[in-house]
Amino acid sequence: MANETFGLHPLTSDERATYASMLHREPTGRLLAMPTHHFGDYGDLTGFRYDCSGNSSGACLPVSRRMFFGHTMVECAEGEAEILRLMSQQQENKRIMKEFLEDTEKNCSPALLDCVPDNTDALTGHGVQQVAEVCYL
Repeated sequence: MANETFGLHPLTSDERATYASMLHREPTGRLLAMPTHHFGDYGDLTGFRYDCSGNSSGACLPVSRRMFFGHTMVECAEGEAEILRLMSQQQENKRIMKEFLEDTEKNCSPALLDCVPDNTDALTGHGVQQVAEVCYL
């Protein structure tokens, strides 16, 4: 289970269930609940640190849609020499990131949402259709 040492308040049952689900994905996973742990406005669990083995699959990472609207910190485990090498190639890093963003934008397509049942008549009394656009990579 998650380490609650630094929490300002105990984990709720929903937080415990979410942490258990996250830890179930990867046996090497470890969670540290931060002082401000909570479910945000969009239902995403925030305020935790997740650690796992460098050999783990990326599928175990707890990525939420809100992570891309702020700051995310990643640790480079290759050592100081690799970090300095990466930092010294700022123009190359910008070029790679620009290429990545252009490729992502080029491959962006709207979600069809065909799998979502249309219950708008039951909920609203009229047939209001809502459409969301999502990028698939």
